[in-house]
Amino acid sequence: MKMKNQNEDLLELKIEIIDNGNTSIYQEIALLIDKPEYLRLIDKIREEYNLYNPESSDGADFTDILLSFDFERVETKNVNLSKYKSLERFKELLPQDFDNVMAFTKNNDDGMLLAQAEAVLLCFEFGKPYYFVPIVLQSIICSDVDSKYLQRTQAVVQDQDYALYRFDEIKIPQVVIEMSPYSTYNDIKQAIRDGKKIFKTDPRFKYFSKKPDYVSEIRKYRYWYWEHLAGKKYTTIADEWMVNPLAEESDSGADENVVLKGIQTYKRLLES
Repeated sequence: MKMKNQNEDLLELKIEIIDNGNTSIYQEIALLIDKPEYLRLIDKIREEYNLYNPESSDGADFTDILLSFDFERVETKNVNLSKYKSLERFKELLPQDFDNVMAFTKNNDDGMLLAQAEAVLLCFEFGKPYYFVPIVLQSIICSDVDSKYLQRTQAVVQDQDYALYRFDEIKIPQVVIEMSPYSTYNDIKQAIRDGKKIFKTDPRFKYFSKKPDYVSEIRKYRYWYWEHLAGKKYTTIADEWMVNPLAEESDSGADENVVLKGIQTYKRLLES
């Protein structure tokens, strides 16, 4: 009799990453969406909102996805707040923002706004800045996330389209640098220094999780991690990796011990 894989539920919930080639961005996304507790919360939200069998975004424009998505299938009008563990801390650190988010969680006929409120709550739950909202929302309604939408630093024109994309109706604090045609590089550099100081001193940003160490081989470790969750042995993963198109010349000496250390590193990062 074949034993059931104890990680079967996680394997079914795995969210793929459309990779834009930026390793740091890839790591930030992977270390959120691969957390078992995150995946299980996403599963609960999809169940509550009747969002079964999410489809791939296929790299489509995220604003188009939102505007065309069938939120009519969302039958509930309320966010189930009982699944969140950090609401009291949210209320303590950001009382006004908490009240604003809560206003969208009850008696709301707009499924998109309910999903958006969930995304903001998930960001706070896992200590992620506001710029994660598009990624979190995409992970709710799609089977993959596009890394190009994790915009931690960008220059944009804030018009009506921007307001739609950034979901300004429901938000939590962020630091923004504004500039004009007359701004100098020294002005911008000083604004960055000022912004860094705000993150360290303003109590509203205490909920941010600690930034993990950068790992250049994060894609490989993530691949090995999911292969191991699927029940494969370290030796099998190592042997199969040698013929994987993603393998590099530096991987030629990879064996079960290398794979084990890589998976342990990835698990440690997920738990951080």
